[in-house]
Amino acid sequence: SDYIPTGGVLETSVGNYTLIVRGDLNGDGSLKLNDLAMAQKIFLELSPKEEIKLKAADLNKNEEFDLNDLSKLQKIFLGM
Repeated sequence: SDYIPTGGVLETSVGNYTLIVRGDLNGDGSLKLNDLAMAQKIFLELSPKEEIKLKAADLNKNEEFDLNDLSKLQKIFLGM
């Protein structure tokens, strides 16, 4: 694949690591509008809070997904 997706596994000689790509909530390796839609659903509690998606949605890396992260993701799509 040409993309590194959230949820992908990096295998090394010392162990395996699950990858987190900030903003890639659906695990396809790219930042698209459906990632924003998924983030909005999680924020509004219309979708289950899965740990890996919450980590990918934590754009400011403060260990939680909050309004600041959602706003930052929206600004990315608005080109700001």
